Amino acid sequence: MREVPFLKIYSQPTLSYTYIGYNLKNPLFQDKRVRQALTYATNREEIVQYVLYGLGTVATGPFPNHLWYANPKVKPFPYDPKKPVNFWLRQDGRIQMGMVFWIKTETFSV
Repeated sequence: MREVPFLKIYSQPTLSYTYIGYNLKNPLFQDKRVRQALTYATNREEIVQYVLYGLGTVATGPFPNHLWYANPKVKPFPYDPKKPVNFWLRQDGRIQMGMVFWIKTETFSV
């Protein structure tokens, strides 16, 4: 669309956000270290770039970063795929890891 000469494309921040949530009722996600390890292992910048077509920023909480009540001191976890490995290392140096992913999508209508 940006290549069409007679169109002017405008974009602006919105109040919406997309997130990856962990169901804390599931025992797999009750350990904060598991959630942190998954967050370190997820390249959220690439999600913004390729899924949201570069139209977004990595969130640091439930409030869009551009609003006055978002805390600018809270920094997002960096993408560091090697960091979670330390969590999964056993004392003998071997990695013990098994993951199961559930993806649940629902459509809501009013």
